[in-house]
Amino acid sequence: MSFLTFGVGPSKLSAETAQDLRNAADLQIAEISHRSQAFAEISRRALGGLRTFLRIPDSYHILYTSSASEAMELTIQSTVELASFHFAQGKWSQYFADIAKHFRRRVLIDTVEWGQKNDFRNTFVPTEADLITICHSETSTGVACDLADIRAVRHRFPSTFLAVDGTSIMGAVAVDIALADIWLFSVQKCFGLPAGLGVMIVHERVFERAADLIARGVHNPGVFNLPAMFTMVQKDCNTVATPNVLGIYLLAQQMERWNAQCTMESRERETREKAELLGRAIEKSSSFRFLVRAPEDRSPTVCCVRSDPQTITSLHALCRAQGIELGKGYGKLKEETVRIANFPAITCGDIQRLLQVLEHVRSRTPAA
Repeated sequence: MSFLTFGVGPSKLSAETAQDLRNAADLQIAEISHRSQAFAEISRRALGGLRTFLRIPDSYHILYTSSASEAMELTIQSTVELASFHFAQGKWSQYFADIAKHFRRRVLIDTVEWGQKNDFRNTFVPTEADLITICHSETSTGVACDLADIRAVRHRFPSTFLAVDGTSIMGAVAVDIALADIWLFSVQKCFGLPAGLGVMIVHERVFERAADLIARGVHNPGVFNLPAMFTMVQKDCNTVATPNVLGIYLLAQQMERWNAQCTMESRERETREKAELLGRAIEKSSSFRFLVRAPEDRSPTVCCVRSDPQTITSLHALCRAQGIELGKGYGKLKEETVRIANFPAITCGDIQRLLQVLEHVRSRTPAA
């Protein structure tokens, strides 16, 4: 039975991507050699489409990974000699720090309560930190920083490597690539594609740093390292190991459509309009409230809504009865929150359908 999902990743596939999957089977895309010219052309389309839509400067290079988590590990491996510093405002911004601990370097963390935002303008960052990491939109809590926050960190620490996890926001909201050395994301959220493909956008100076760390024996590079990956993508838009050929084909198709049909500005405008529609309904409700109290700190793509466990259970049940799946709360907030995706594949009509269920819950339950 088909259903409408507001899960925060994997999330709803765009209708066009669903058709692309059917076409890919007919075209035998998943059966072509990843070392063939046919794949090189597909990959070239995907990389070029990303560069155009996200307005990636020439001094940055695009690499494929299997996930954003892999990209986090590559980031640590490629930049950190002494220490890394991590702004943590939920599970996934904390996860960057957790990965860093495996490299046995000093890990420094600025942690805030879930639902709050880090103070990017005033938090002390020791000079020994080689890398600073930021999560643009925290999927576990629905809190987000804005470009002004990222710009403030860049201004305060211009020589320190800066990496931004944009998994839950890139493709839906415009970013300024030049503000950070590394941007990373996976495609199963805002890009409306199946899981299993990640992307790194990496400045030239990071490759120089990675090569230096390898040459001095600071890290054992293994097979998967940025210099080796860069060599392969420069050679023929390829990868070190067998890539997700089908995922890259779907990305190429999506980028071709997006570049023909919209701009990053129009995509962001649509995203924020849908977020406001959902937000107004939550603000009016006596049964639900935002986990993130400050409106300016709320992610436009991940809405985290709080209530008592009984109301949350009722909401899930009513949604399922209407063919709707919501994202469950995460970790310690699982029983008292739901997370609602507002990615580009989710339409205004989808939001309106969900709001009808929210209104029904409000009419049946006491104030939270």
